[in-house]
Amino acid sequence: MQRAVHLPALPQLGSLHSFANAARIAVGFGFAAAAIYNAVNGIADFTAYHDFAAKSWLPGYAEAWANLVVPVLPMGLVLLVLFELAVAALALGSGREVRMGLGAATVFVLALVPANTETLMNIPLAALLVALAVPWYESSVWRRVRGLRPE
Repeated sequence: MQRAVHLPALPQLGSLHSFANAARIAVGFGFAAAAIYNAVNGIADFTAYHDFAAKSWLPGYAEAWANLVVPVLPMGLVLLVLFELAVAALALGSGREVRMGLGAATVFVLALVPANTETLMNIPLAALLVALAVPWYESSVWRRVRGLRPE
């Protein structure tokens, strides 16, 4: 009598898409949380951002930060918070909106890489964001929460 050998099932496209969907939702809420953090931290003390790029490993990055960003830091923080909220809303949307949000997030995290060695983790994050932009997301998070069908 022979025993049947059961091999583990390969992940189905649906399960990979479910992972991608959960990950893009996490990105959306992560950017929303970053916006809240930067708004609260910026209101409390916007001078905390003065030395963000002081330990930059890219020549000229710290000087550019000090000369271009620091003088307009209060307005820059407002723009940063608005940008992060826009990325969050786009990432939680559907279709082309998600790709635009993930594309903007990718450019943003890569622009921060030269700031200091702590931002080097943004390189694998950017690769993940590019991978998340590949699937087509039929439905926005908002439609799913309300129990509506995809657009």
